[in-house]
Amino acid sequence: MMDFFNNFCIGIHGITPEAVREKPRFEDIWPEIYETEIRGRVVVAHNASFDMGVMREAIQRSYLTDSDPTFSAWPEFDYLCTLVLARRVFALPSYRLPFVAEAAGVELTNHHDAGSDAHAAAAIVVSIAQSQGYDDLTELVTGVGMALGSMRPMQWSGVRSTGSYRGGGVRLEAVSPNPNADPDHPLYGQVVVFTGSLASMTRQQAWDLAATVGASCEKGVTKKTNILVMGDQDSARLNPGSTLSSKAKKAFELTANGQDIEVMSENDFLGLTSDIRMSGIRLPTAGS
Repeated sequence: MMDFFNNFCIGIHGITPEAVREKPRFEDIWPEIYETEIRGRVVVAHNASFDMGVMREAIQRSYLTDSDPTFSAWPEFDYLCTLVLARRVFALPSYRLPFVAEAAGVELTNHHDAGSDAHAAAAIVVSIAQSQGYDDLTELVTGVGMALGSMRPMQWSGVRSTGSYRGGGVRLEAVSPNPNADPDHPLYGQVVVFTGSLASMTRQQAWDLAATVGASCEKGVTKKTNILVMGDQDSARLNPGSTLSSKAKKAFELTANGQDIEVMSENDFLGLTSDIRMSGIRLPTAGS
């Protein structure tokens, strides 16, 4: 069978015949990819049933013959679908990756780019796990009433729900600024927006912490924004030649038009709130 490129698909992911003409074929690189990147790990993908189907089809086309129906290239691994996970913990109008990423506080910079989508899916799992209080993937999956999917030689099973779940979701909820906060604090009275994955805390915890020192938090950059806090991963995009997140682009556009927006790193934010975190002061919670 000849390789076929559909114009509709090219329009989505941008992969053209010219882009792959001199690249190695799947069968030439799959064994190394499996051994170095997949074996012994849980694979994460959004709408993973599609990815698993593509993987099975690629293996069948590349390796299997009538005389060798159990070729050793068949992988063995478990996998998690962030689409199924999101349906367990979020109430959204759509569970497409951009909607789920936004709900989880994860920046998706280039949807349909394989690397960008993969990074977002992984960050979504981390964000949900942190927000739900889990630091182990198995505990997260069990805790939200799910079972991992599995890929085995010549057979597979999908990610599935195993029971009811009343976790309440992980949607960000606004917290009113602390009326008793120190008015001389650098964040007091400021409107703060966070972008990128935070290494030190969940997005909701960051909102709560900002509110404790008298700041207000919003999901997106607007004409009210005073401060943009960039997670460590997102801060790297400030390097020349890097692609900025949509929030960072908007902040710089507004700054160019005269708006006063300070861009700080996650470490800068932690430095400004270190006294609060070290003092053990109880943070306000959403709805309080």
